[in-house]
Amino acid sequence: MKRLWAILCAMVMILCLSIQANALECTAKSGWPFTLTEADLDVFTSIANAKDNAAADQMARQGRLFFFKKGVVVHRDGGFTVCKFRVPGTTVYGYTYCEALDCR
Repeated sequence: MKRLWAILCAMVMILCLSIQANALECTAKSGWPFTLTEADLDVFTSIANAKDNAAADQMARQGRLFFFKKGVVVHRDGGFTVCKFRVPGTTVYGYTYCEALDCR
């Protein structure tokens, strides 16, 4: 019986994660960073952890780091800590922290 319960819980969890991983319409939170590649978001994460504002400014000047403005609607295409998203009507994908997207 315990095994059946564990399997049932696992299936419900997988279902919830798969529903969440599908494209959801979300509103981006103002001021959160995003990049056009996941590698650039990793670089920014390292820079932010080091509190190196000059390097973050350089990434922004190079067009590798952007910040959401208030009310931007995006389609979330999955992810757990880093989310892939696109703005409706475009084919360009971006990457941000999942916390930056409000997907209610």
